[in-house]
Amino acid sequence: MPLWTLLLLVLTTLVPQQATEGGLRVWVRDLDDRGVADVRLQIVDAAEQRHDARTDAQGVALITPLPGGFARILGATAPDGQPLLMDENDPAGGLRIPLQPGVIQDLDLRLSDGLLFVEPVAEPETPPSPLPAITTPSATTAATDPRDADPSGPAPADRAARSSYAWVRSLVLLVVILIAVVALLWQAVGILRARRAA
Repeated sequence: MPLWTLLLLVLTTLVPQQATEGGLRVWVRDLDDRGVADVRLQIVDAAEQRHDARTDAQGVALITPLPGGFARILGATAPDGQPLLMDENDPAGGLRIPLQPGVIQDLDLRLSDGLLFVEPVAEPETPPSPLPAITTPSATTAATDPRDADPSGPAPADRAARSSYAWVRSLVLLVVILIAVVALLWQAVGILRARRAA
């Protein structure tokens, strides 16, 4: 097997692939647009792994990573410990939310009189409120004010994770290229020595 074929094989196995796991950011608010803290959510991903999350002081919970193309919210508990009735759209039970690879999916929920329901689609003249930013999974720290959130781009933690991933990927690629160049030079020197000896 030629050396360059072996190097290509090594390159394809060492270079990390694009991250495909997404996540879910849930914002629970009451009818007066106040975030509801300490709502516990029971979520199952596409691989049937259970994830438990609790909303922070702003009413936001971040669940990541979630592998697969969907997640289901199987149940929710109010801050006082009472189970909440909720929207269900999946034959297996729970509220099914489609996920995109590498994207944090936003879900806006309302809480009223023991009922947790999906925020209705806003009319064109009243755009939906942006979700507050959150930087830690399971919503254990306070997020920024919803009015200060930037809906145009990913959260700062998402940007930092992507930039560190790109940095590591570039470093690995550079090391593999340097190894390939040294190996090719070594092979060329060996060929030249063999020709001189003959």
